[in-house]
Amino acid sequence: MKKSFLTLVVFTLTMMNGLAHADSQHTEPGFYDLIESYRQHCTDGCHEPFGNKVTFEIDAPQNAELGTDIQAHLLQVASNQAQVWGDTILEGDYYSDGNTRLDRVSSLFENGQLIGYQITYSEGAWYTGECDFNGEESSLKDCAPGRIKESSFVSPNFGDFFRDDDDYADFVE
Repeated sequence: MKKSFLTLVVFTLTMMNGLAHADSQHTEPGFYDLIESYRQHCTDGCHEPFGNKVTFEIDAPQNAELGTDIQAHLLQVASNQAQVWGDTILEGDYYSDGNTRLDRVSSLFENGQLIGYQITYSEGAWYTGECDFNGEESSLKDCAPGRIKESSFVSPNFGDFFRDDDDYADFVE
């Protein structure tokens, strides 16, 4: 009985840990290392052999250079990544509307070949630390509105993705 309980506790904690880390690294070996190399070459503008190009911005969707199918896949990744906010930033004084939006996509290149995407995504949100929020959306009227935003890197096949260590979830007014 004691062993069964301990096994259940270990299994539950393992599953909870997996939910708090939605990053995925399963399909493209070396993707993380490739992006780290890209980041080292692009800290102050990109240097050969790496480059990048903004291929989607929410403020100018008519200028998008990505097909709607790619945008849809990237939005799905963004939505998956935003699910972790329930165990991170939303544990604090913030409330989110839960509607993830793809704000910006930069296509990343090495020697002219696509190596991945850097996506920035957000959700409408409110800072609830200085208002009388009671858990109901109707009580948000006196709370400071803004967005929770974050960035991630995504592989070209959309199977691997991880958060940008320099742009974790943050509330911006």
